[in-house]
Amino acid sequence: HWNGFQQERNALLELLTTERIPGVVFVSADQHRPATNHHREGVREYVSGPLAIGVGGIPLRVDPEMRWSRGVRSYSVVRVDASAAPARLLLEHKDASGAVL
Repeated sequence: HWNGFQQERNALLELLTTERIPGVVFVSADQHRPATNHHREGVREYVSGPLAIGVGGIPLRVDPEMRWSRGVRSYSVVRVDASAAPARLLLEHKDASGAVL
């Protein structure tokens, strides 16, 4: 993830760390697989997989921040529980049949 944008990624994560901005979550797509990444800076990144196109195989590089990934057709459901203090993001990766991965 972030291929071709390492400098921007590092600058953004450094800013979040320097300014001590808590609770940042990245939600992204287009990596051809669902994944969950825990960045060293405390930021969580959730990647939604492809439902309608081909899936990727093994990641291009071993990423120590990747905690979970599957090479399946999938989609993600994201909900925000604003009634919680602090607000909570709830995310489920699901396969093409709707089963939670």
